[in-house]
Amino acid sequence: MGIQTVHVYASTGRFDSWDDIQDFIHPKCDEDGEAPDSAFMESIGMTEYEPMCFESIHSPAPRPIHELLRGVSYEDQWTHLVDPSIEADSLICVYEQNIVTKPNGSELKYCGAYTYDPDA
Repeated sequence: MGIQTVHVYASTGRFDSWDDIQDFIHPKCDEDGEAPDSAFMESIGMTEYEPMCFESIHSPAPRPIHELLRGVSYEDQWTHLVDPSIEADSLICVYEQNIVTKPNGSELKYCGAYTYDPDA
């Protein structure tokens, strides 16, 4: 597989629950059975969509980002690079196979892109 990228987005007060985050991230079927891109997908210019390559975290109250990132995929390879001053109650990690072309397009705080090696 080689080196891959994860994009990290943070928010405070935007989502009431983990389910709210899921509704924001993933497309929903309309009355015609079509599943247009979600607003989040459109905002970050997602050109490839793999639903299993997202991780989202929700906390009842804002916490330091490094607390929220505990346990995410490949944590030991990249989370130490995230700005420790960020506090949030919600995080979204967008991993490859999802392709992001406009990472700064979201209304959420873009925390950056970080590389990891799934084979390491």
